[in-house]
Order: sequence, then C-alpha cells, then structure tokens
Amino acid sequence: QGESPAPLMVSGIKALERAGADFIIIPCISAHVFLDEVQKQVDLPILSIFDAVTEAIIRDHPEIKTVGLLSTTGTIKGGLFQKRLSESGLAVLTPTDEVQETVMQGIYTIKSGPSAEARDEITSALAAAGGSLVLRGAEGIIAGCTEIPLALGQNDLEKPYFDSLLHLARAAIRRAGIEPV
Repeated sequence: QGESPAPLMVSGIKALERAGADFIIIPCISAHVFLDEVQKQVDLPILSIFDAVTEAIIRDHPEIKTVGLLSTTGTIKGGLFQKRLSESGLAVLTPTDEVQETVMQGIYTIKSGPSAEARDEITSALAAAGGSLVLRGAEGIIAGCTEIPLALGQNDLEKPYFDSLLHLARAAIRRAGIEPV
C-alpha cells in the first residue's frame, strides 16, 4: 500500500553486482512479491525462496502431497508461495482467519523482541496453528515468514517442518558449488 521497493532493490542488486556478487538471495519472503519485476531489471540471477522450499520438499519428502503454510497475511493473500507449490503438484492449506490472526500476532510479537515467557507463548500459539493445519490434512508445515523460525522449530511439530530461510541458504550454498550438510 506504499511505494514499491523495487527501485531500491534494483539499486542494491546493481551495487552487489559491482562488488562481485554472482547471484542474489532475498531473505524476506514478502519482498519476493517484487521478484519478477526486479529480475527484469538486473543481470544477476535471483534465487527464489519459493523454489528453494518447493524443491526441498520434493527432494527430501517426496511422499508429501499437502503442506500447511504459516506466513504473513500478505504472503497468503499474494498467493505466490501457493502458486509455486501447486505448480509442482503440492496442495497448500492456509490457516482459517481466526488462526491467521494468531499467527500475525505471533509474528509482530517476535519482531518486538519478546521476553522468554512471551516467546514460549508464541511457540505454543504457532505450534497450535501448525497443528490446526495438520488436522485438516497437512503432511508438512512451511515456515513462510522470516520471524516464524525464531519461535517455532521441528521439535514443536509432529510433521516435517520446512524453514524457508534455511532452505534458501542451502540453495545458495548449492549455487556456490558446494553441497550443504
């Protein structure tokens, strides 16, 4: 609802190219809304977090056919994550409106640097949100927001958990010619 960040993203990417970068990663999932627009204006390839997560699910858990997406409301409404997953044959479940409000509250609280007690409450709320998706048929849960992995991990869920940033980092390592551990 504000100015497009695309011109600043392009400027930053061009500066990184002048500095010798071979490719770009963008750790902000919401910024991926501008990925196509930005890629058209720069020469360096930009790795997609949507591709990284989708490829990890298919590679590491080929048995999974339905995933749950925990992310910002903007990411859900934008539909790009769901589009990429569905292009690879994966069905995507998103939280109900009520559960999504809880997810957003958790994200905002994480951004504010919560106390240990508040972090525990956020973890419980996000685990419950993931659990609600599992009850509806999700066979894995995607942390589709930068902040979610700061409060939620694999130990908090009964199904496979996909940390988007971790999978983007691994894709970058692969792109650099090394197989990540």
